[in-house]
Amino acid sequence: MLPHDFKDFWDETHQMDPKTGKISENKRTFIVKPEDGCQGKGIYLTNKADEIKPSDHIVIQKYMHKPHLIEGFKYDLRVYVFVNGINPLRVYVYKDGLARFATE
Repeated sequence: MLPHDFKDFWDETHQMDPKTGKISENKRTFIVKPEDGCQGKGIYLTNKADEIKPSDHIVIQKYMHKPHLIEGFKYDLRVYVFVNGINPLRVYVYKDGLARFATE
């Protein structure tokens, strides 16, 4: 989540050549989402991490190039959980969830 995690994002997307000391960008594809969006509005893909500004209020995820598919379609599962304690770990999983399947 940017801007809070910008340093982690920058470290993940850049590397320094030990011989020359030059920094280069790793060409990965990312999904960029507005932090307050819904229903897929404002989402886009990019492989240009340098175009992301440290002040942007967005969520960035690594794009999976070979996701698991069901009959050739992408899907996602929504599982609702409540973490009630860390030590000992106590997690409650709500019985009802949501499975969404792409149609094209």
